[in-house]
Amino acid sequence: MSAKENADYLMDAATKAGINDPRELANFMGQMQVECGGYSSMNEGLGYSGSRLLEVFPGRNGMNTLAEANKVAAGGQEAIANEIYGGAWGKKNLGNTEPGDGWKFHGRGYVQLTGRANYEAVGKELGLDLVNHPELAADRDVAAKIAIHYWKDRVQPHGHQTDVTGACKDINGGHNGLAERKNAAQAWEGALDKGYKPGGPDPIPLAGGGGHRMSKEKAEHVQTLLNAHGYTDTNGKPLVVDGHAGKETKLAIERFQTDHHLKADGIVGPATLKALEQNPQHDKAQPAATPAAPAPAPATPSATHSPTAASLREGATGASVEALQAHLRDQGLSGSNGRPLAADGHFGTQTKEALQSFQRAHGLEADGIAGPKTFQAIDSAQRQAGVPSLADASHPANGMFRQALDRVQGLDAQHGREPGPHTTNIAGSLTSAATVAGMRSIDQVVLNQDATKVYAMQGAENSPFKQHAEVDVMKAANTPLAQSSAEAFVASDLARQQPQPSQTITQSQEAVQSAPSRT
Repeated sequence: MSAKENADYLMDAATKAGINDPRELANFMGQMQVECGGYSSMNEGLGYSGSRLLEVFPGRNGMNTLAEANKVAAGGQEAIANEIYGGAWGKKNLGNTEPGDGWKFHGRGYVQLTGRANYEAVGKELGLDLVNHPELAADRDVAAKIAIHYWKDRVQPHGHQTDVTGACKDINGGHNGLAERKNAAQAWEGALDKGYKPGGPDPIPLAGGGGHRMSKEKAEHVQTLLNAHGYTDTNGKPLVVDGHAGKETKLAIERFQTDHHLKADGIVGPATLKALEQNPQHDKAQPAATPAAPAPAPATPSATHSPTAASLREGATGASVEALQAHLRDQGLSGSNGRPLAADGHFGTQTKEALQSFQRAHGLEADGIAGPKTFQAIDSAQRQAGVPSLADASHPANGMFRQALDRVQGLDAQHGREPGPHTTNIAGSLTSAATVAGMRSIDQVVLNQDATKVYAMQGAENSPFKQHAEVDVMKAANTPLAQSSAEAFVASDLARQQPQPSQTITQSQEAVQSAPSRT
């Protein structure tokens, strides 16, 4: 079934079950859209890389190092599910008591029902044997009943029918994906205002208002390829590579499909994508106007795999871009979507944003262009590659990093922010600063009143012997974890070479007086 068919089925079931208020229905549809990945599948996507596993589930069931995470990821989705949802953690939090329960009771349906205990409880309430037949939770009819049951049982009693933040916590237990949920609910509210009906011709609404259902990353890729093939907007100008598959992009896709004897439906399926990815030199000539994101000639077999062969910018493709992306990903960098950077050889918006983060962190002009100075900085950063990440249990400051990460995530929750790369980066910067300051634990993390500074504190808040380290919030958010890991590693090594301090901690009165108070 298509995403639209899945969404329309749920909306029809929800309205028949009494979820009719437009704002409540928009919240319901938006929440479920995020839960099940855009209504595209009734089964949880578990295709994590090792680095992403360690980032999302650090320490889960003893998975503390990248090597351990890579080993789990190599086993495929079943092994991943059993690792992250099984073991001691799965038994305590999900009631997964039997070997293989992690995979058997992985996320299914619109609400992504997960764990033996939840399958058993919901099954009893709905009169279904979901324990012996967990696959039923992925059946669209059953999935709709479960989603509506969750809403009526967990959201409505708290009065959160139109409260996206409250409903998110009711369903998810936290604020995971909150920003995306708000955007999705807003998009559904707009669509309902315009008369969206199940089974009608309108596409399902997308967060951000896109009318053509395509992921941002795929849209960027398609727009870049269309530009490379010489297709323009209706004004004869190159398409803007912004990841928004709007009217102009759809028209360009349809023209491309017509020229290549494909069904001109504006949908980039496998056949259209394959044709787009053919050598652009066989297509129409490039327009006279200079594209906003020009694509260089395809890499030849003799092209070097080193990204230092030439300057690279948005719109570039080939092995050199792939190598650059791999270097940035190894530095723990990502674009604004917060996902690990894909080394796919296509220099899109996410690659540019990751490169700009790297440039800012290394004092370079953040122009998103990989030139000689940027490559020199990348080479320097690579020389630090032997230093373990703060997220790795082998790093001497790993314990403090975990404390910092937990407390920064708490700040995100307090302010209604979704955890992302900024969370990890700030925790890393705080750990580095605390290590340099000679601290051995991070007991509290607090912001100053205007949220421009964040403090890591050791000891009781009112103790005259407390220690603290501070970092600038914006700078910390843009400092890669790899950089903080290297700085903390050096500081830890120096501390080990110094004589141990006496029991009495001495600090200047100025430092004590300047320490922040909880706000």
